[in-house]
Amino acid sequence: MFLTKSALALGIAAAVGAMTLSLARADILRVAIVEAENDADFKSNAALLPTLAELLKKGGAKSVTVGTDAEHKAIGTSTVWASPADLAKVTGSDAWKAEAAKLKRKAYTAEVFEVAP
Repeated sequence: MFLTKSALALGIAAAVGAMTLSLARADILRVAIVEAENDADFKSNAALLPTLAELLKKGGAKSVTVGTDAEHKAIGTSTVWASPADLAKVTGSDAWKAEAAKLKRKAYTAEVFEVAP
């Protein structure tokens, strides 16, 4: 239940930010939540957020929002992309895979939505 609420909250925040972007074509919104098993893993995951955010920005994301939820030991990213191909190029890269492999997780949820104008 927490992951759904967190994903929704991050999604809404990113969608509001995305409203300021030109939506001549349908952008896509990706929301990802990683929940850690314990506090040490959560801190390790949170330390990776700046690197993950930088990779997303350098990869061409129109908008990048990252956050943490210490109570639930979760981190999250919300990004807006011009196309699924742009997103796939980043998340399929060796650099992304190397950083994502460092995440310590009990649960992982990632959803991709088409942003409606």
